[in-house]
Amino acid sequence: MRRLARIIVPALLVISLLIPLGYSCAPSTKGFLDEIKNWVVRNRQLPELSPIEYELMTTGELHSNLLDDFEAEYDEQETSAQKELLELLGLIPENLDLYTLYLDLYTEQIAGYYDPEERKIYVISNKQGLSVSDKMTFAHEVTHALQDQHYDLETLLDLNEDNSEYSMSIRSLIEGDAQLTQSLYYWTGLSQRERDIFEQESEQTKSPIYDAAPRIIRESLIFPYTQGVEFVLAFYKDGGWEAVNKIYGNPPESLEQIIHPAKYTSGDSPKAVDLPDLHTLLGGSWKLKDDGTVGEFDLRLTLEAFIPPSETTKEAAAGWGGDKYAYLKDDTGSKLLVIYSEWDTEGDAKEFFDLYAANRAGTDINENTWALRVFVGKDQITWEAADLVTYLEISGNDVLLIITSDKITADLVRDAVLP
Repeated sequence: MRRLARIIVPALLVISLLIPLGYSCAPSTKGFLDEIKNWVVRNRQLPELSPIEYELMTTGELHSNLLDDFEAEYDEQETSAQKELLELLGLIPENLDLYTLYLDLYTEQIAGYYDPEERKIYVISNKQGLSVSDKMTFAHEVTHALQDQHYDLETLLDLNEDNSEYSMSIRSLIEGDAQLTQSLYYWTGLSQRERDIFEQESEQTKSPIYDAAPRIIRESLIFPYTQGVEFVLAFYKDGGWEAVNKIYGNPPESLEQIIHPAKYTSGDSPKAVDLPDLHTLLGGSWKLKDDGTVGEFDLRLTLEAFIPPSETTKEAAAGWGGDKYAYLKDDTGSKLLVIYSEWDTEGDAKEFFDLYAANRAGTDINENTWALRVFVGKDQITWEAADLVTYLEISGNDVLLIITSDKITADLVRDAVLP
């Protein structure tokens, strides 16, 4: 999975951050867990094809399992490239230890998780009984187990694992489904007294690591839950669980479809966008470090690196049609980031171009103030800051953004992409 703001997540569907966590269930509470499982089976309307397994663990045991999985999936080289990308765009500070942040976020409030490889739910077991928050979390994880029995989650996620837009859209479907089931459990599976207790628990829950993380990290973590449930709810309202189940046979292809369910319904697929072979073009010691798709969601957050979030920024990103990005470095430490995007209409392209252009100059990104360097015309703009150059051009439905170490490299890439 290669999102521009890549969150290292192994093949585990983990519920965290959105609800207060902290399992405290003793083995004697297995009967209560069975009751919750049976409620989910009935109300999610997915039969239990085989007995759902769950194992009770201590907090230390569960965290040890998670750390082992994290280390197995961690790619130091890819994470380093992602860190440099986010720094260039001003989305994270230069001194951020991204690896430590991912690791801390990964274990901050984990109460349990479903492992599709082992087809088992792991939950923390201490001496106390189940809290209301524990019940909510378990209902969520049981939904994942049922999804896996019917739709094979690993296969679903692996269909196009190198396509970040696809990976995150599938995760949003999976988590949105479980979030909706969890919400229904809140309203119909809990008593009013339990709901009152849950609200009190929610107010007392603290997530200091999450709260202090850069916005793009926080937004990327919660997107599958918040936007995913809105996506699933749009179909549930019209056709119930039958309509939701049909989506698994024709899964969404992009976060654009998650954000705008009507685009999924209409079959508005991402447009294929290509870049030339920049490694060959530049020669020398230039090497490709990362490439992929940015997508509507991350392009909006890129705008919001120096513009307060608003309906204006949402609308400026909403006309996204497709894109391709590439990040390269050479042996001297010079960097090159290219984002080539295609928009649904020329008006959509101009809306994004104008908003980016109007707000880039004078902004302070990682202690570098970007100043307007050359205004070639209404379609081309160049800025500079310290030892970096930003080039922006619009051509019909296309917008080209280049951030690199010098203007000569920018010009060479520009001529290759937009001859």
